[in-house]
Amino acid sequence: GGLPPYAVPLLLVAAVLFAAFALVELRSRDPLLDLRIFRRRNIAMGSIANAFVGFCLVIGLVSVPILVNIRQPDASTLAQAALQVGILLSALTVPMALAAVPGGWLSDRFGQRAAAITGFVLALIGFVLIWQTWTLDLADGVIALEMALVGVGLGLTFSPISASVINSAEADHLGTASALVIIMRLLGTEPGMGTKLGLSEEWAYNIIKLVGNYEEVYNRNLGPDTPTYIPRGFNSLYTEGGLLYAPPFR
Repeated sequence: GGLPPYAVPLLLVAAVLFAAFALVELRSRDPLLDLRIFRRRNIAMGSIANAFVGFCLVIGLVSVPILVNIRQPDASTLAQAALQVGILLSALTVPMALAAVPGGWLSDRFGQRAAAITGFVLALIGFVLIWQTWTLDLADGVIALEMALVGVGLGLTFSPISASVINSAEADHLGTASALVIIMRLLGTEPGMGTKLGLSEEWAYNIIKLVGNYEEVYNRNLGPDTPTYIPRGFNSLYTEGGLLYAPPFR
C-alpha cells in the first residue's frame, strides 16, 4: 500500500500551518492559546499523557467491533453482533468511568504521579493480555475481563492527569488548562490517525494478509462483495485505525 501520493504534501502543509499558528500565538498580546504554558513541565507532560490515553481508548473502542464482525458467519447475524459489540464495549467504558473516582482518591493519598503510573501499568497489562490471547474463537467473558482491566487502568489516570495540568497553571490560564485536558484526549482519539499518517486501507489489508488466514476472513466477511463491506459497515477512518490493531486477533 505505502503512502498515498497526497500524504507528503498534506503533511508539509500541515507542518507549515502549525508553525505559522505557533508564531502568531507567541507574538500576540492576547493569544488564543498561550504556548508559553507548555514551559511548565506538568502541563506539557500531562498533555502528552492525555493524548496517549485518548489513543489507547480509541484502540479499545475500534478493536472490539472489528473482532466481533469478522467472527460473524453471514450478514443475517449483524443485529446480534451489534448488541454483542455494545455489551463488550460497556465492559471497557463502565469500569473506566467508575475508576475515575478511586483515581482521584489515589492521587490525593499517594500523589498524582503514582496514581497515573498505576493506571497506565494496569492498562498496559490489559493490552498485553489482549495481544496474547485474542483469537477469533475467544470467549466473550475473557474479552470483557481484559477490556475491563484496560478500562480501570485508563480511568485511574483521568483524575491525576487532569489535576496535574490544572494545578500547574497560573490563575489567568486556568480556563486554558482545563480545556487542554479535554482537547489533548480528543486529539489522541482522532479517528483519522491512520489517514493522517498516510496509511491506506490497502496497506492495512496487506498487513492482515501477512498474519495467516486473515485474507480468507477478510474476503469472506468484510470484502467488497459482502453486505458488511468495511466502508459501509464502519466509518472508514475508524476501520483503518482498527485494522492497525488487528494482527493480535490470531
